[in-house]
Amino acid sequence: MDFIDGLGDAYEQGLVKAVGVSNYSGAVTGKYTPANPPTGPRGKIYTLGVLNNLKPLLNRIKEIREKYRKTPTQVALNWLIAQENVMPIPGAKITEQATNL
Repeated sequence: MDFIDGLGDAYEQGLVKAVGVSNYSGAVTGKYTPANPPTGPRGKIYTLGVLNNLKPLLNRIKEIREKYRKTPTQVALNWLIAQENVMPIPGAKITEQATNL
């Protein structure tokens, strides 16, 4: 995984302030909720406590997406793009997801 080494090198050289990976898709889209928590390894990440703590954020995302007729993913990406020194790199598994970015 040379790209991971490259990210580490960029951090050490001061070219980037932080490197991170986010897989919040299920939480941001509403797939995972306290009533419908994930199973398997994701269940260890998205505990009931975490899902409950996300409720205010998810409610705000819902308000924004309804107002502007956007998907939760579009709202989250737009927020990231508006931040200084942040470069989101979205991913998609199917064509429809890529089209909706």
